[in-house]
Amino acid sequence: MTKLHDRQPIIPDQAAYDDWLDPATPPTKAKELLSHNLDGELQFRPVSRAVNSVKTQGAECVEPVNPL
Repeated sequence: MTKLHDRQPIIPDQAAYDDWLDPATPPTKAKELLSHNLDGELQFRPVSRAVNSVKTQGAECVEPVNPL
């Protein structure tokens, strides 16, 4: 993720969702939930500028584009 942006989104492991969303989870445990390694689990591809527009809806946002 750091190759794309300096602010990495929080994507916890699906098994950790309940603990992550529970306000009673202690901060130390919540921090541990962020250690999920996403290497090899995400795919990246260029998309059109339509994803930045609130007017755009539907498949246009995820259709592949030629970056050239």
